[in-house]
Amino acid sequence: ALGALQFARGEGAAFDPTGPTPSLVFAATAGGPLELGQLFRLHLGAEGDYIELVAQASESNVMRAPDNLCVAPCGDVIIAEDGPKTQHLLGLTREGRIYAIAQNAVSSGEFAGVCFSPDGSTLFCNLQREGLTLAIRGPWPRLRASAV
Repeated sequence: ALGALQFARGEGAAFDPTGPTPSLVFAATAGGPLELGQLFRLHLGAEGDYIELVAQASESNVMRAPDNLCVAPCGDVIIAEDGPKTQHLLGLTREGRIYAIAQNAVSSGEFAGVCFSPDGSTLFCNLQREGLTLAIRGPWPRLRASAV
């Protein structure tokens, strides 16, 4: 009634130093009207801090149950899903467009521990259930171009 935000199943968070001001991106894995997940950005600035909804899962987009997050060197948010079905790694551009990076074709286990190599060329992640670490190399510009 006083304008507070509610976050359902808060999980992943990542600091983003790449934007015009520093920010923190965080996931509400079961947030939103359909309880399919939301991503928020806490903007930190000299003029004051504020929270922005940057993505919300819907029936028409590919994101479901966002969990583990990291920020790519280009500023895109990399999302690891933690839902009941097939798990994906997705990218989210600053313009709010989502693109696919990878799918767990081995099991329904989630991706976790997402991070980039120091030079930004390789994305590392783990398949939690299998205990495997993967190294994924671009092509980042072509993947970003496929964003919807």
